[in-house]
Formats: sequence, C-alpha cells, structure tokens
Amino acid sequence: ICTLPCVKILVDHTVYTSFLHATSAQLSGYFLDSKGDVMPKNKIVYPNQIGVAGESDIFELNFLLSAVGLNTLDVPSSEQRHSISKRYDGIIILLFIKYSNTDTYNLSTVRYYYQAALIENTKFKAEEPIFTKHFDTRVIWDRHGIRIIVLQIGQVGKFDFQVLLLTLVSGLGLLAVSTLIVDLLATRILPKKKIYRQYKVVTTETIGTTINEDTVDSRQKLSSKGEIQ
Repeated sequence: ICTLPCVKILVDHTVYTSFLHATSAQLSGYFLDSKGDVMPKNKIVYPNQIGVAGESDIFELNFLLSAVGLNTLDVPSSEQRHSISKRYDGIIILLFIKYSNTDTYNLSTVRYYYQAALIENTKFKAEEPIFTKHFDTRVIWDRHGIRIIVLQIGQVGKFDFQVLLLTLVSGLGLLAVSTLIVDLLATRILPKKKIYRQYKVVTTETIGTTINEDTVDSRQKLSSKGEIQ
C-alpha cells in the first residue's frame, strides 16, 4: 500500500424514489466520525470536500481511515496475527451512505451522511495470474490492499393522509383491546380480583327509588304552580 495521501476517492451517488430523484451534487452531505457525531466542516480541509453544491464528493484515503479510528496501517492485523501488520494483510472498510429527510420539518430537504466502519479481524487480497511465454508457466500476483464496500441505506418519505388515518384507527383499536385485556386480568384472574372488581364496579341499590322520589317531588311542585294539566 502506497503512502496514504497519494490516493484520493471521488464518490458520485444518487437517490431515487417515486417522488424524488437527486444526485449528491444536489444534496447536503455530512461525514460522521468514529463516534457517530457529525464532523465539523472546518475539519474537512482541501482536497477533501463533502456536501459542496454542484460538485462530487472527494476525500483522501487517510481521511477515510481516520474516520474509522485508524491512524496508521502499521499495527497488528488481528489478535491472532501480532507479527503481521494491516498494511501487509489489507483491510476491508464499509462506507455507508445514509439518506434522510426527517432531520427538519421540511420533508423536501434531503440530506445524506457518510459513515465508515472497519471490519475487524479480516484481510483483503486479490490474486492475478499472469502467463509468461508459455501457457504451462505463469506468475501469481498476490496483492494486498484496502477494499471499500459502499452501501446506500436510509429512509425518505412523504406525508400520506391515508396512512395517518390507518395508523390512528389501528392505535385506537389496540388501545381498546389492551383496556379489555387489563380489565379481564384484574377482575377475573389476578389473586385480588374481588378487591379490584369492588373498586371498578360500583353497585347502587337505591338509584331507582331516588329517581322515582325526585320525579314525584318535581311533578308535585309543577302541579302546585299550575304548569301540569
């Protein structure tokens, strides 16, 4: 692997949905560090550029390695291979490009984030056979290097009244079912079901007599005033 600053990576990507089609040059982009925090713009220095309007993203290889917390390749390849360095064995990096339009209340504002992850205890090599003067003799080139796998993920959506209505109705239905289940457990199954039932259901034995007496009193008052014929 050559000196890290000599390798520059240009990334040009696009997001396509039924209601959105945009390239990286049309969107706002950010880079997440090894802790998952947004990297400040002042730490992305030339020739690295990310999220510049109208241009593709460019970053050096050492910038990508620092994003995964790797400052040098001259470290042990793995716990089992202390004497071999990552520079010799090679490494594999996953570069995630995550799209989202839920960072603001404006759903038409779509942003993307880069996040790199190093796959530990792995190595990468590419074997290339090179035939010499005759087909019965050949030379095998065993190249070790850095493999970058780009994965596009994310969640982009828009407001849909029908989905909102279905969600509300489903939520109300689940709330009613959960209430019914809790009532049945409390009044029919739990050890203190008699106490729960006593406080949940209040039986009033004199409600009929009270209503009849109040009705008679009201009719007597109205009759005395001559309002009932």
